[in-house]
Amino acid sequence: MQSPTLYQVTQESHSPAEATTVRKVWYERHHGIPVRHERLYEAPSGFPSLLLEYRTRARLSRNELGRRVGTDASYLTRIENGGREPPRLHIVDRLGSALNLSEYEHAGFRTAAGYTPLPVQRVGGWNPALQSVCDVMGAEQLSEDDREEFSCIVQRLAARWLRVS
Repeated sequence: MQSPTLYQVTQESHSPAEATTVRKVWYERHHGIPVRHERLYEAPSGFPSLLLEYRTRARLSRNELGRRVGTDASYLTRIENGGREPPRLHIVDRLGSALNLSEYEHAGFRTAAGYTPLPVQRVGGWNPALQSVCDVMGAEQLSEDDREEFSCIVQRLAARWLRVS
């Protein structure tokens, strides 16, 4: 028998808190990696709070955001209240544009909705280099200071190669 997908397991839960716990247990069982950083493995339940946060920051009503995106304000209300799963990718991208999200914020927004971030798509999907960075960033033996230092080094290397090209 095939094991259930993360989406199937999450749909069986009854509350956002329970769904988060279920996702953690599912991830740990299927990947053998304990979940320490909630944001790193955040599944679709984080999307409603991000949508509300970004909409509030943009000072847009649900009606105005819905008009800009081409969807109904009541649909946005249900998403923000956790009553609907995150929308399809084209709506997520329209929301990101209407909310004037930075590329970094948009990547997190897509991830919270359960989609691949654009930067990962641009490199052709998941690859060993991305996995290595995630392995180091998620290593339990690393202190927060070491993790921060590694992050700064990666950012400096990226900046160097972006200047060269």
